Amino acid sequence: MEINFVEPQEIDFFIQSIQEFEVFDIGSKNWLETHEKIIKLNQQAIVEASGNREEVVKELLIIKNKLPILIHEVLSISVWRKQVLPKLSTNSNISGSFFIYSVLFHESVILSLLELVLYHENSCVALEETVVDMIDYCVEGIIYLIGLFQDGHHQNEIEDSSSEEIDHQKKGILFEIGMKCIIILSYLCDNVSNLSVSVARRVTQTHDIPCLLSELLAIRPWLRKCKSFEKFIDGKWVAVEGEEILKVVKVEAQTWFCLRSIMFQRETFENYEINSFRQRELGKCSGLLNDLILEQLPPLADLKKFLCTLQISSSHQNNLDRLVLEVVPQVLNNIIKNAEKKGWNSIIDHHKKIFVEMDKTNIVDIAKQLNKSYDWDKMIDFEENQEKQRTQTVSKLCAACKKEAEKKCSRCQIVFYCCRNCQVKDWNNHKEKCYQYVV
Repeated sequence: MEINFVEPQEIDFFIQSIQEFEVFDIGSKNWLETHEKIIKLNQQAIVEASGNREEVVKELLIIKNKLPILIHEVLSISVWRKQVLPKLSTNSNISGSFFIYSVLFHESVILSLLELVLYHENSCVALEETVVDMIDYCVEGIIYLIGLFQDGHHQNEIEDSSSEEIDHQKKGILFEIGMKCIIILSYLCDNVSNLSVSVARRVTQTHDIPCLLSELLAIRPWLRKCKSFEKFIDGKWVAVEGEEILKVVKVEAQTWFCLRSIMFQRETFENYEINSFRQRELGKCSGLLNDLILEQLPPLADLKKFLCTLQISSSHQNNLDRLVLEVVPQVLNNIIKNAEKKGWNSIIDHHKKIFVEMDKTNIVDIAKQLNKSYDWDKMIDFEENQEKQRTQTVSKLCAACKKEAEKKCSRCQIVFYCCRNCQVKDWNNHKEKCYQYVV
């Protein structure tokens, strides 16, 4: 029996009801109703994509021209997060902290939906001029992700007070958002030739995305080692062992593919000046693109060759077109203009009544409403089924004799052996990779 979070006859109505909200309107009754619908649409899109079913949600979002509206909503929450939330979270006794989390979660949910939809070329094209805003947003999200990872946020424990809890939740969601931004950016860069002329310049000259990707590949924010190895898979940290540690996760693969797309597409490469700094930064990726990755992602072989050649080449300047006008990100500018017209103080005072001074009756009512819309039980059942299928593929076989094994190589803690004799026997094959495995 097929799982549905939105019944087929209701999908059209749900998508048609998606609308733009300005910063002032975030948290309103209409906003909350739209939030519920987008959550369910995202869940429905996940089961459609995972089950190889017809992707009705994706098709209707394109037909109804709702993708630009989703971009607007992501940017609206982003502005609220940066301009309004800091004024609310200064209060250590916030009654509606869970509601604030729901607003932050809204941004992440829309990105999850966009991540699913923008995998397809026609969806990228349907963004029209809002693609410039989306690229800017993704770059900002990735930069914030790098900062969070370098600060060790992914290893920090939650604090006690409400304001500290909100800050921790915000950083946790922004970490997830950064990961989603990598994947979305990869899809957009892969379709540069089908997008507006300004996109290529935005990718290469405005933001220097290749060097940004180089930094990502160097720090590997999708991998951490606490008590054991963990990888960031499907929006959460998952403990991995054995050959699972060696597997390239989706976000890592898309980082490499994004770099490859930029370097190998005429529209972007011809707009990218290879100076000595960029040559040095991109050259670092050559050593990171090892045999373990190439075995899993064969299309990257030509990128490896390109990076090796780049290291020994003299820097050069491409014939850049300096006359192309820079496109201004209209969606973000309009959101900020409308908020300024309303008045930031007016918006903050209004939102204090919603998020800080909310009475207990409203808190309970909204909590019940949100809990019902999230439908966690059904989603947990779906995720557990997906996880069961994933873990069935984990191999715990001896690398030498292929029998069941429980012990691991003491150095890399990845490859399994049934006994010491097998480990000694396999050492000549294993030793080179053993050094590469160590984080």
